[in-house]
Amino acid sequence: MRSVPGFLDFHQLRARGIENVAALGGTSTSPMTFEHLARLGIDVVRVCLDNDEAGRTATARAVENSARARRSPDLYVIDPAQLGQANDPDEFVREHGAGAWHGLIEARTCGITWRAQELARGITSDSPAPERRAALARAGRWLGTLSPRLALEQEDALREVSDRSGTAPRR
Repeated sequence: MRSVPGFLDFHQLRARGIENVAALGGTSTSPMTFEHLARLGIDVVRVCLDNDEAGRTATARAVENSARARRSPDLYVIDPAQLGQANDPDEFVREHGAGAWHGLIEARTCGITWRAQELARGITSDSPAPERRAALARAGRWLGTLSPRLALEQEDALREVSDRSGTAPRR
């Protein structure tokens, strides 16, 4: 299932032949949202919210609520920045077509990894060492609060953030 923020996004996507999409009806989720989806037998949710700061905040909240749920479908994120100049999913599809939308869906990121990267956003291997360490610490603190059921996702996220920041351990 693909999740978009509003009903207009939902109808625009469906009108263009994009099936298996649901609208959040806004930007709010809760752990119960994801528990309910799991009870319905939904295995995977891909979240694509608006390409603005509110969309990034709501995406982060969705990831955190999914992680806090007792049971949750696997959550993937289409980074709002991947919408390019489009502000929201329906505008992206109107401008680029259904094929480009399917490409975005395939380029998704694990929600846990996306959130850890957000906590370290703007940090590169060229950033000063104290900034890199602080970013890795922020991501690590958040990852450390997650349930043991997400251990593999935590490991992948930490590796991704440390690789991007140039702080990966040498092998």
